[in-house]
Amino acid sequence: EEFADRFGISANDLTQIVDWLHAQGFTVDEVARNRRSVTFTGSAGQVETVFRTAIHEYAVDGKTFYANANDPYVPDAFANVVLGFRSLNNFHLKARARRTRVHDASPQFTSTVTGNHFLAPADFATIYNLNGLYANGLDGSGQRIAVMGQTNIDLTDIRAFRSASGLPPNDPGTNNDDLGEADLDLEWSGAVARNAHLIYVNSNNGVFDSLQYAIDQNLAPVISISYGDCEKNFSGQDMNILGALGRQAVAQGITILSASGDTGAADCDYNARIASRGLAVDFPSSLPYVTGMGGSEFQDGAGSWSATNNATNGSALSYISEKTWNDNTASGTLSAGGGGRSIYFSKPDWQAGAGVPNDHARDVPDISLSASADHDGYLICSLGSCANGYRSTDGSLNIAGGTSVAAPAFAGIVAILNQAANSPQGNINPALYRLAGIAPGVFHDITAGGNQVSCRLGSTDCSSGGVIGYTAGPGYDQATGLGSVDASNLIASWSRVVAPAAQARPVVQALTPQSGGQGTTITALLTGANFSGVTNVTFSGAGITAGIQSGATATQIPLLITIAKDAAPGAQSVTVTTPAGSVTVDSVFTVQGASLPAGVTAAVPLPISAVEQGNTRSGYVIITPDANSPAPVSAATFGVVHNGIVQSQAGIVPAPMTGSSTMLVNVVPAIGRNLGVAVANPGDSGNTLTLTLEDANGNTVATTTMTVQPHQQVARFVTELFGSNTIGSAFSGSLHLQSPIAFSVLGLRFSGIEFSTLPAIGGNAGGSAAVVIPQFAIGGGWTSEIALINNSTTASTGRIDIFDSNGNPMSVPLNNATQSTFRYSIPAGGTFLLAPRDMNGQAPM
Repeated sequence: EEFADRFGISANDLTQIVDWLHAQGFTVDEVARNRRSVTFTGSAGQVETVFRTAIHEYAVDGKTFYANANDPYVPDAFANVVLGFRSLNNFHLKARARRTRVHDASPQFTSTVTGNHFLAPADFATIYNLNGLYANGLDGSGQRIAVMGQTNIDLTDIRAFRSASGLPPNDPGTNNDDLGEADLDLEWSGAVARNAHLIYVNSNNGVFDSLQYAIDQNLAPVISISYGDCEKNFSGQDMNILGALGRQAVAQGITILSASGDTGAADCDYNARIASRGLAVDFPSSLPYVTGMGGSEFQDGAGSWSATNNATNGSALSYISEKTWNDNTASGTLSAGGGGRSIYFSKPDWQAGAGVPNDHARDVPDISLSASADHDGYLICSLGSCANGYRSTDGSLNIAGGTSVAAPAFAGIVAILNQAANSPQGNINPALYRLAGIAPGVFHDITAGGNQVSCRLGSTDCSSGGVIGYTAGPGYDQATGLGSVDASNLIASWSRVVAPAAQARPVVQALTPQSGGQGTTITALLTGANFSGVTNVTFSGAGITAGIQSGATATQIPLLITIAKDAAPGAQSVTVTTPAGSVTVDSVFTVQGASLPAGVTAAVPLPISAVEQGNTRSGYVIITPDANSPAPVSAATFGVVHNGIVQSQAGIVPAPMTGSSTMLVNVVPAIGRNLGVAVANPGDSGNTLTLTLEDANGNTVATTTMTVQPHQQVARFVTELFGSNTIGSAFSGSLHLQSPIAFSVLGLRFSGIEFSTLPAIGGNAGGSAAVVIPQFAIGGGWTSEIALINNSTTASTGRIDIFDSNGNPMSVPLNNATQSTFRYSIPAGGTFLLAPRDMNGQAPM
């Protein structure tokens, strides 16, 4: 559940959404582990009423589909946490397989009768250089591949294919229009990674539900998806949702391979004979988090194939030169490798190198593999077609092609890569493009042909030539990407761009001794594992340094630790960094302060990482009592904390919202004396405040404005608001803030690390009894606490909402829970403290 805690919405927000769906009459079927999606069901009428959209029926290609006519409405209360909706229609993604049925009297796949050639797994292994990997035990053993589907399968076909191919039995786990696609994907991912564990994920609601489930359940580090659709058929809301899914996959170390489409550069013209909808690419292959698989076609000649097959039905003799897959003439319909530029995604930083267009857009494909069903297609078994080896009872063969073969086949190669690297590789695209620049032997650069298709004159993007598309050329191109791969060279070169798993992240076990006094230098020994390569050791606090001495090994590092006289006493964390990464261990060393009198014991404070590490996050707070509940007396405390010790703190109490406020200004920039002004606007309208700076005699020195958008917060120092020319070396006077719309303001007076506050302002945001605290800060040494006191004779209940400066809910770790909304329930005469907590449950102030 680590991903949910780091990236999902808060448990409280999720509960509110689920409760609201129940209240609208929907049935909640599943809540994703990542806390980023909720699956619910209801009638079309409910959807139309609640989400303000119409559900219509559409007739397409002789079939009836249902779909929403406009984007559904997201309730205002959830607008900051809900990206949108999926599965409000039953338009499923299109399978990208091309299939033919071939009659051939000869049992050999280099036919002695017709001269036709078909790809068996042994041929693929020879052409793309996998046999050396197999000989060294790299065959996908111990690896998992999840294949996405939207139809049921018959395991008999999978078993027949593996038997005909001479592969070991290996049934996929399973959680009919697309049956051939599912069979193809399972057969060829398992044909390349011969001993990988295959997981077939099927959803009746479409392949994106399968994809979401596979990622949410973290089923496998490699995912193959051979379905897609034209980018233009997706809304921006769709892209936001699926983009978030892609980012989750990357965070979990998952590699996704996706077909780039089978209609050349005109992905929107599926099953058409001529393009009319313009240049387009396929989604999800255009996602930057996905490796888009294009198509190539063999340019074989004399010496490419043996006249007979070997024991595993292979007849390819070596690598065979390739061109761009383009079978438009042979197929009758558009039939070529997909490619082009995305209309939704900008160019990732890693997509660079020779041939990459300067078009500021994500380009596809990334790489290609053989995809032609008409010239050396792939053998498959489907619908009981393999009765005698690969042949059916009438002697025919089932042959497949398309970029949907390239995706599962390369998924098999990635599984072998994971096995060799001993770890999942996640998004491999950055490494592929780096390899193209330094290791040309990894790729077969395809420079012949193109994915151009005929287009209707006068239609979108169709010029007088009547053709749209891209030509292959040296380096990267939008027809075949970086080219096809030499699998052995790919895996052998991988460590040149990715740290090998053998160089694992460092592990810290102990530091001896565990303490030292201020103003001393001590020798110490750090023990652990994986201290290899260039290593650096640092401590968290100022005034303490560590120098690595001679004699360091992979398991121990001699250190010379120097502690300054003014080093802050308390617990220190240590960070060890190697080329494989960094590890930080809290409270591993203690700086001892001055000696205490006999009999007095000093308790070492425990630092809280969320307070003392990372960047400072700031925003504001709204405290809202429940209806008919007495409002508690509230106060906020801000503090600067170092090594668990409070360096400075100040408290505030609320006052009413205001349209005018004046505060004292005493600024001396050279010594760090300044005034910070935090303004929160909890209302629904933008607010522009007029800020007037006056000297000690009441004369206006300067005037400026501050605009605060609805539900947002702005915090600025006086020196930022008026500049050094106005403030000079010192300034004493007052700052007057005025606006026709009520606002909440807080002044923080700084003097070095010491500071005090001016009042926070309460008011009617969220109700007449609500309180707005316009500044909240945590991290980077800052901490905030909120204290509530119930002076009434009845219990007080309500909620505390924390927002960032943009008005978005800000999840923070308080009271041992990380969320943006906290409930309180205070008995009569009781108190409630919301604060960061250390491992013993203690607040820092």
